[in-house]
Amino acid sequence: MNQPESCINSSHQLTTAESRLLHLLQDGRSHTLEELLEEAPEFSWAHLFIAMDHLSRGRMIEICRHGFSYWLRKIESWSVANGSHPHR
Repeated sequence: MNQPESCINSSHQLTTAESRLLHLLQDGRSHTLEELLEEAPEFSWAHLFIAMDHLSRGRMIEICRHGFSYWLRKIESWSVANGSHPHR
């Protein structure tokens, strides 16, 4: 059963896929899911999809759909370096 966004544990440690995804999004621009899959061939589509789901529910990234493509970008106020997020 999925947890509501308000119940996500603030002590959640990022998985390797989540950390890698956030690192790829550090440049501040939007990326397609296909671009991220090319940049992180060590992960399957399923691994990145699960990472996207967790990060978006934790309000660390935004996911937008344009036509048949999904675009992702890191939310500016969250930092990988210090692991802090203003909503937690």
